[in-house]
Amino acid sequence: MVCDAKRALRKVRIVALRQQEKGLTSAAITATKAMCIWKPRLALMTGICAGVRGSVNLGDLVIASQCFEHSSGQLRDGELIPVQNRISTPPWVLDFLTSVTDTHVLQEQIPVDFGHPMPSDSKPIIHYGSMACGPQVIKDKSYIDQLKCKEHSLLAIDMESYGLALAASMCSTYSRSIIPLVVKGVCDFADSEKKMTGMIIALMPALRLCVLC
Repeated sequence: MVCDAKRALRKVRIVALRQQEKGLTSAAITATKAMCIWKPRLALMTGICAGVRGSVNLGDLVIASQCFEHSSGQLRDGELIPVQNRISTPPWVLDFLTSVTDTHVLQEQIPVDFGHPMPSDSKPIIHYGSMACGPQVIKDKSYIDQLKCKEHSLLAIDMESYGLALAASMCSTYSRSIIPLVVKGVCDFADSEKKMTGMIIALMPALRLCVLC
């Protein structure tokens, strides 16, 4: 789907597409193909993620300051020692988004953008931090604790973010860089009590940030 948006005198073309299969490999291939065709300035990924219990709440939005891949590494004596390859969002982008998302107007608009009624006591908060990515569905608190020990800013885990970030990095050139931006809604927690309580899709809030960028 292709649509044009306008903000003041600025025109923005938004191309929306989805990958056919789950996982970071499919995300990387789909994103690379899209970048070769449309040559975007900003590559934005929305959707759902599993939050780190105690760091975020259900319905919160996580903006990834960096994405890292947790499933590759060295298997030694039954324990995986991850390499944690990572790609960061440019600091100036995070600084700009922080200044925008701190406004009361945007914070009040977020529950409306979800498109369905939110619980009366629910007030989604925007968080900035690391997002881990891998091919498995994680339902293991001890594994999350291991990742958290190595990455204190870890807020969430998903299966696609690193694929998009890697594609943006590989498709960037000296004269034309592509900014990766991952904005996801917390739908459950990555532990043994994992149960998707609602499809918290961050599409509209993320598109609002996309136009602002």
